Amino acid sequence: MVVRVIPVGDKPVTLGRDLSNRVVLVDDSVSAHHAVVERGPSGPLVRDLGSTNGTTINGQPVVSRRKLEHGDQLMLGPDVTLRVRFVGAQQGGQLMLRDVTAGTAYLLGDRFVIGSAPDSHGRLVEGPARAAVIVVHGDGEVWLNHELEGTERALELGDAFEVAHSTFRLELSPSGSSLPPTAQPTLAARFPYRLTVTLDQAAGAMAVLRDERTNKECSIRSEQRVALLYLLAKQLRDDRALRVLPPLAGWCHDEDLMVGVWGRQGLKGAASKYSVLLHRVRKDVDSAGLDPTCIEKRRGATRLRVGKVVLT
Repeated sequence: MVVRVIPVGDKPVTLGRDLSNRVVLVDDSVSAHHAVVERGPSGPLVRDLGSTNGTTINGQPVVSRRKLEHGDQLMLGPDVTLRVRFVGAQQGGQLMLRDVTAGTAYLLGDRFVIGSAPDSHGRLVEGPARAAVIVVHGDGEVWLNHELEGTERALELGDAFEVAHSTFRLELSPSGSSLPPTAQPTLAARFPYRLTVTLDQAAGAMAVLRDERTNKECSIRSEQRVALLYLLAKQLRDDRALRVLPPLAGWCHDEDLMVGVWGRQGLKGAASKYSVLLHRVRKDVDSAGLDPTCIEKRRGATRLRVGKVVLT
């Protein structure tokens, strides 16, 4: 599965197989000029351009044009699926995480840690120091990194999940009412790490992640793990050189990372291999006493969040 984020601005977004489209979809079920998404007076609209296999919203055919709503599933033919997300403030209040088991609630900043460590935002009575991490991205997408299970997934409003026998649910704070007394904003995540990646064939590839405050260090020599860290570090270095805004810097499409690690011929079944690879790199980082969520995941993309990168 290939995932891309397609922003819709003032210029219409044309979708289809033909190279003249703003978004080219290489799928035989998609027409050369399949559909267009554009802004209307009351929100975004989608128009089918006479495609062979049709366009649907939540399973309903688009005959001429239809308005898009947050959360809609837009399908082009039988195989290409797009999810509609509205970016910016949501009606109803701020994002909030409710601890259903404990009866408490917390406002969400950009990062929220659930665990037994004293500095966790959501404290567990027992269990690992860092059991799960919730990351809120700049476009409003919320991502759960469930470190206990070794899984990651996007969260939508109303979604509930369990961590160490405690149940949590993503909600909006009630509009016009006071927040629960336990609600508290989180601080922005900062990773004062330095990553050095060496691809010297004679000495062997190696990646060293070092906390410049505590001098804790993680050394990685596995070829595939080093390759992944090199690709992430290179993207972050290049984006910083181009002065890309911090919320956008460093993101790599997962498919590009898979190709970089295994080659295009190794793409078959690479999604599951990639999940395992990412999990093992984070385990290496965690075992060294460093925060593994410095490698950040979202839908279809991964990035590195460190202070410095050195590539040799």
